[in-house]
Amino acid sequence: MMNLISSFISRTRMRGALVLAISLALLASATLIVLIAANSGSISSKVFGAQYRSAQAFMAAQAGLDFGEAYLKANRSSIIQDSNLDGYIDSYTSIQTQNVSLPNGSVFSVNFSNPIVNDFDLIEIIVTGTSEDGTATRFVSQQIKFMPVLFHYEQLPLVILGDVSMSGSAKVRNTEGSATIRSGDDIRLYSGAKTINSSGIMSTSSGLSTDVVEEDGVLEDMEQDLFFENHFGVQSSFLKLFTDLYYQNYFITSYDSELDGQQGKFIWIDQTFGSAVLAGNTEIGSSSDPVVLVIDGNLSVSGGVEIYGFVYVSGNVYASGTATINGGIIVGGNLYGSGNMDIIYDSTALQNTQSNLLVIGKVPGSWRDW
Repeated sequence: MMNLISSFISRTRMRGALVLAISLALLASATLIVLIAANSGSISSKVFGAQYRSAQAFMAAQAGLDFGEAYLKANRSSIIQDSNLDGYIDSYTSIQTQNVSLPNGSVFSVNFSNPIVNDFDLIEIIVTGTSEDGTATRFVSQQIKFMPVLFHYEQLPLVILGDVSMSGSAKVRNTEGSATIRSGDDIRLYSGAKTINSSGIMSTSSGLSTDVVEEDGVLEDMEQDLFFENHFGVQSSFLKLFTDLYYQNYFITSYDSELDGQQGKFIWIDQTFGSAVLAGNTEIGSSSDPVVLVIDGNLSVSGGVEIYGFVYVSGNVYASGTATINGGIIVGGNLYGSGNMDIIYDSTALQNTQSNLLVIGKVPGSWRDW
């Protein structure tokens, strides 16, 4: 009997020891799991924090790049200084471009350089972005190309695809050369209308002279799109993206108040119906600070309006009063001039138009981040 009791107690003790061992093993495993999970959470937190700060620095750099493009366009003349004449722009610093803080505490700095010696139309913008706590830094760069809005102009005041019909005292002048009008269709002069070149009065109602070309074989078969591209170098839909002033109207609209006094601007008017109207004593541009005025539609200009620069009209032009264009105009439709209308070739205004009015475009494939 005692042997049975002793055996039972022994087996009970063994089972207890086994349960205890298993319990201890499970406790150790649970503790290890907790420690691993805690360590993993700490690592994940660190990884996430590093990724967040890196992303914050990158976003700051990208914001700086967007800012740098706009800043470069507005301050190009002061940025592209080459005081030592080594072919590369000087180091440019400004409180507006260095250590600029963003609302989330991150910071960017913008620097400019020209990657090709003596090419100041190709500028590389390099931006440093730094996270809020200063532990992460990212760099982005983009090359920007400056291009003239006016790619090409002819050395005469009027180039037109359609008819020219002038009466009264209307005139077209080029005192700097011999050519005055190049037309894809007929040129008709009535009463006192005339053309004037460096030799004096040429074509009148009595007959056309050598200063004008009518029914030009190239122009009479030219499509509007090609006509535009020949002078601007790109398609109209692309160039429209870079305008300084843009207007769109579906009915006859006066633009006197919007355009009077504007200088050095690239102006685009989409005139779907009727005419874009300029009248009164409106003055647009100057010889030193001319404009490019594109009107996709018809233009009615009268009164004492005076324009300096280059004008493109896809439709018809109705000009009267003492309206004056100093520079050049190309017309996709017909021109009807009367009164004292005056179109004057002004090489200075056109040269300033080409050199001063620039659009900027990103060079494809030049964006970098590191």
